[in-house]
Amino acid sequence: MSEEKIGNLYAEALLDLAADKASEIEQELQDVNKALHQEPLVWKFFAAPVVDEEQKMQLLQKSLKGNVSDLMYNFLGTLCAKERFHNLPDVVEAYSRLLDQQLGRKTVILESATELAVPVVDEIRNTLKDYFKMEIVVEPRIKPSLLGGIVVRSNDLQIDTSLFSRLKRLEKNLLSQKILGEEYYEN
Repeated sequence: MSEEKIGNLYAEALLDLAADKASEIEQELQDVNKALHQEPLVWKFFAAPVVDEEQKMQLLQKSLKGNVSDLMYNFLGTLCAKERFHNLPDVVEAYSRLLDQQLGRKTVILESATELAVPVVDEIRNTLKDYFKMEIVVEPRIKPSLLGGIVVRSNDLQIDTSLFSRLKRLEKNLLSQKILGEEYYEN
């Protein structure tokens, strides 16, 4: 079974268990995933198949018991017990996607060269809300290589108004056209 399908199965199960607390569990799941990935050695410890399940459970108990909901603690314990902890990022992604479908919302990634002001992000959100006719959740990301402009991504949609992509298109157009006096032109 593919890693994506496994992540989807666990996400569906967690979403069913979360019931009316699904949004809170989504935030908690993202926070735990982020915290585990902040320190590469911690993530490698939990994701490593050679580390004993008992050691992982002891560390989970010391670090998370009482700091996360019982549902989240038990879910992470299940991932450990089933040797699926390395699938946590897939579960997080699938959970958010499934919850978006359930709540009638769409998550978009908004990439820009620099941090965008809150009113600008709000204007983009409102424009996308009018376009998609559903609630929009914006995940801003800074990507300096864009040079300027923005890129909006969501599932199969990509709107690219970045300076980087415009320069690439200009370069492609210039290189594909021959200039007058072809005998003097070299590739």
